[in-house]
Amino acid sequence: MIEFIKKNIIWIVCILGSIVRLLYGYFYEPWQEAPDQMAWELIIEQGKFQYDHLIHYPHEGGTIVLSLLSHIVELFTDFSSLTVVAFCVDFCFRFIQLKIVQHVFNLKTAIIFGVWSVFAVPILLPWATVNYGLHAISSVFPFLLLWILTKKHTSSRAYWSVGISLGLILWFSYSNIVLIPVFISYVVFRYPKNKQWRFAVFGFAIVMIFHVLVRMFADAGFHLNEFGITAIRDVNFSLGDVPILNRLYQLPSVIANGALVLPNETAFYSGMKILYYIFGFIALIGLFFRYRKHEFRKEILIISSIILTFFIAYIVSPFFTDSVTGNYVTHRHLTYIMPFVSLLMIVGLTAVRYHQIVIVFLLLGMVRSFQFFATEKTPHNEIFVKATGMILGTKFGHDQEVLYAILDKNSEDKELLLFGIGWGMSTTLMQDADSLNDDQIALKIAHLVDTFFNYSSDERISIYQGIKFSFSDDVTPRMDKQLFKKIESIINQRAMKSLQE
Repeated sequence: MIEFIKKNIIWIVCILGSIVRLLYGYFYEPWQEAPDQMAWELIIEQGKFQYDHLIHYPHEGGTIVLSLLSHIVELFTDFSSLTVVAFCVDFCFRFIQLKIVQHVFNLKTAIIFGVWSVFAVPILLPWATVNYGLHAISSVFPFLLLWILTKKHTSSRAYWSVGISLGLILWFSYSNIVLIPVFISYVVFRYPKNKQWRFAVFGFAIVMIFHVLVRMFADAGFHLNEFGITAIRDVNFSLGDVPILNRLYQLPSVIANGALVLPNETAFYSGMKILYYIFGFIALIGLFFRYRKHEFRKEILIISSIILTFFIAYIVSPFFTDSVTGNYVTHRHLTYIMPFVSLLMIVGLTAVRYHQIVIVFLLLGMVRSFQFFATEKTPHNEIFVKATGMILGTKFGHDQEVLYAILDKNSEDKELLLFGIGWGMSTTLMQDADSLNDDQIALKIAHLVDTFFNYSSDERISIYQGIKFSFSDDVTPRMDKQLFKKIESIINQRAMKSLQE
């Protein structure tokens, strides 16, 4: 029995981690409060294999892969296919992470990291059963780069393969952009006389050119948004508005929040945060000792470089958050790097004389995850269905046929979805009104009103309520209520004219 466990320890740890995630999904059903996944699921259920039905958002190339897998799952079960896919992909990617840790370091480190991964950190657990962005799934790619860079590449063919792989990884999720400068810097400075790394750059460039062409010409939906080619969910980077020094000061707290945060602040949270800082400080000492003794020098350098590059990008991004509370969605961007941060801490902590410190570090994560399980379940609310309609209105507000096909299959939620469609179309068209002149605003209002009157009179009631809701103080972005008065006036005038005719 002991021999069996030794031979299959990685499998066993992965299975234990999946059991924990399955239990969380069973008791909390996070997919029922995830409008992003709910909308995506409704689109997949249409059974179409065209580009706008496979890709969720234009920058999320990996959603094509998940959609295709979901179509396969749809053949065998009526249960949420995206949830099943998320669970399977989470298991596979954690297994890959552990095998890479075993290969790059040793089995002992892989086991310790594996034990950590069973309970991980609270913000990681739900992502095994829910999809919203590809941050948690993409956490496998820093491990893949670690594996790539610890292998010695000698042929131009190998560099071509690496470059193409990095291009596909970036296409999968833009979070992976942090891996590109690390790869280039590493091969240039470590192998200054080896110019074959240029083949990797060429391979990467070819994939990126193709990706840009796809983004420019393939129809992903979102015609109302007018997404820029660099936009991420209609958000663009603006360095001039970023308080960089303030965010740098907050960074240690942000990392600790990513490891410990729960939806509601709990007792002893401040003490746990201080304890996490202590672990971080001890880990840094341990890493210094390893570096001095020439242990894992290359590996520590690679991991540190990826973590540093990620947090530089995170600091200057519009997605930065320093909230000490929040659910897994609030801190979703940190799920990309938290496994790597924990691995680096484990490597450092195992270098100190008192190895029991690692056990306490693992217990800290377990305690927070147990507290996460004890949080109150979010009651199912109509607002989640309305928000699902909002996402559908944002993506397909220009294509009434697609929306009608979805509504026909979900007649029991039709009114709520129509409410959301109105909310989504209105927000999409009017959210940037502050930057437009009067003529441009008038054109957008006309577009919204024309779309509104394309629906039947019964359907307009719910859509109108959604448009009105989009201007309330209960949603973001906040929009000028005077615009709604203009929209309301034009709708009333047109309705009166229609009655007179």
